[in-house]
Amino acid sequence: LSLAPEARDTLSFALEATEGVGVGLLTLRVTGGGHEVNREFDLPVRPAWGSVARSRAQSVAPGATLSLDAALAEGLMPATVSARLTLAAQPPVPFAQALHDLLEYPYGCAEQTLSRGHAALLLDQDTAAGLGVTGLAQDERRRRLEASISRLAALQADSGHFLMWGGSDTSPILTPAIAGFLLSARDAGFAVPDAMLQKSLERLNEDLLSGGLPFYAYDHSDHLRFAYQAHAGLVLARLNRAPLGTLRVLHDNQRKNSLTGLPLVQLGLALSLQGDVARGDVAIREGLAKQSQRPRWLGDYGSDVSDQALVLALLREHGRDAPGQDQKLLALSRDLQARGSGSPAWYSTREQIALARLGKQLALDGERTFSGTLVAGGETVALTPDRLHVRSLDHDALAAGVRFTAMSEAPVFGILDVAGIPRRPPAFDDSAISIVRSWHNPDGSEWKPGPLREGQVLVAALRIEAREAMPDALVVDRLAAGLEIENLNLSDPEQWSGVTINGITLSERGFAAELAHEEYRDDRYVAALKLYPGQAAHLFYLVRAVTPGTYALPPPQAEDMYRPELRGTGRASPATVTVGTR
Repeated sequence: LSLAPEARDTLSFALEATEGVGVGLLTLRVTGGGHEVNREFDLPVRPAWGSVARSRAQSVAPGATLSLDAALAEGLMPATVSARLTLAAQPPVPFAQALHDLLEYPYGCAEQTLSRGHAALLLDQDTAAGLGVTGLAQDERRRRLEASISRLAALQADSGHFLMWGGSDTSPILTPAIAGFLLSARDAGFAVPDAMLQKSLERLNEDLLSGGLPFYAYDHSDHLRFAYQAHAGLVLARLNRAPLGTLRVLHDNQRKNSLTGLPLVQLGLALSLQGDVARGDVAIREGLAKQSQRPRWLGDYGSDVSDQALVLALLREHGRDAPGQDQKLLALSRDLQARGSGSPAWYSTREQIALARLGKQLALDGERTFSGTLVAGGETVALTPDRLHVRSLDHDALAAGVRFTAMSEAPVFGILDVAGIPRRPPAFDDSAISIVRSWHNPDGSEWKPGPLREGQVLVAALRIEAREAMPDALVVDRLAAGLEIENLNLSDPEQWSGVTINGITLSERGFAAELAHEEYRDDRYVAALKLYPGQAAHLFYLVRAVTPGTYALPPPQAEDMYRPELRGTGRASPATVTVGTR
């Protein structure tokens, strides 16, 4: 390139993102006229859709060999694949993957913040070593816990209960769990605001003494009232502050209201801590024997999986060896294997923290050990006798083959967790939730796909409809890399008074969806909302074309946060978007 004095020119180079995810480094070196300039630029490459997790569990008889390959990673980008083989003396629970996913979970309602913070609390260095996973450095663990506690403090209402996302509606069923987490964090030596903790404990105590909250807005209010009181009693009993008379009344007169076993076990543990071991044993025994009557939606953010895992975790955390625990663990493990046999396996944050708590207890408790020989990554390792062995693997190691030969007196349980980014976009699926995205010009007219000019603005319109009621729906619409999101709420309302899209006047769009929360992130639009069958919700946001190039356009997705198997994927139309220069 030759430039005359004071002249300037612009050179364009085409960059193509190859398969993989990470931050690329672009180095520019210019020499001339006795001068040299060196510049470096970070160039992030991110996937157009999220990762998926797959799981396979298998038992290995004494002396037998377990052989694994890359079949579970089929269709995933090899560079994005991370796998974890867990070998255990007890039936397998995917706790390691649950911990990893919780720590990486990107959203933050009260329950999700609680679960993510609890995961950091579980993962001290000693526990991580016992679990065979990478722990958090003390400073990072403290930072994560402080962030979670701070977020929860911001969501606490004057009543002592907590708001789910903000606004004015509290979610009292979460208060005992949050108070228990705060107690555990304080006991572990972390700073917990005393005013926040005491306000929660006082709320629980007052509600116990007054007969509990009515939960009138829920179909199964009697169960929720009992479950709330039982959990509150357990939290207060840890401090020897639970009113024993109230706990006895719950046991004698109201335990028939429980639809699931978890509240009965919580009540039994509370009674035992307060000195009534006889009643406590009865409640625990009934809780373990209880056949779940959980409806499709109960309103406690739980599931049969989280209930079973928490029952087993709580009993071990309190040193209780109640009859039937082993059978419950085996049944849970079978349920998890059945769920994991599909592709992929989805878990809510509530389920993940329950599995993580149980996994910690299983890994650190028990007497049975095993040994064996593991061949992976081109090396052969003799495993010394232990209750648990965990090995991280990449795609190359899986492709080369992994073999484990058991040396034990009883079967060894193995579980392989594989996560990665699929090569192909998620398939269209409207069986549970229909989500349709359309693009419009600022005047409301439909945008005809074609090259966008730098600075051009479009309105993204989302139409979401669920096949059944979903009070906890989450919509995630990822952006193409060359687009920048803008908050429609920050623009002049008068600008949209005459603009109608899909039958909705944009100046009145607040009535088009029952929103609980909305986020405008660098790479995605996120909304938490309530969905009703046969009633479409409409959401809108703005995008601006900012970076010339051609980019993949991700499909829009929606899910039920606490029944994550209920989800929908829309069509990406067009599949790519091109941004040109002005």
